Amino acid sequence: MFKKILPVITGAIGFAVGGPMGASIGAGLGSAIRGDNPSNIATSALMGYGLGAFGGAMGLQGGAGFAKLGASAKSTFLPTAAQKAATAQTAGMSFQPGNIAALKAK
Repeated sequence: MFKKILPVITGAIGFAVGGPMGASIGAGLGSAIRGDNPSNIATSALMGYGLGAFGGAMGLQGGAGFAKLGASAKSTFLPTAAQKAATAQTAGMSFQPGNIAALKAK
């Protein structure tokens, strides 16, 4: 069981330490330790980088250690009431010609 999830674990550790590039290295190393062939190692490394970049785009803070990663994950996936209110307030606002008059009226 542990060998199956080894690239995921090492990729997550790599992301916490080195961001998307660390996730790439970690996932590749985990796959190599598991005994995969070079093609699967490269695939794991590329997927680690892609998922690390996606996580960074979603708001996760990689490359700053585990404390920052945990705090950013908490704020990204479990927003506070103030963050929810700010999002709800600006959700319907866009700067299209039809909405500018509505914004001026407020």
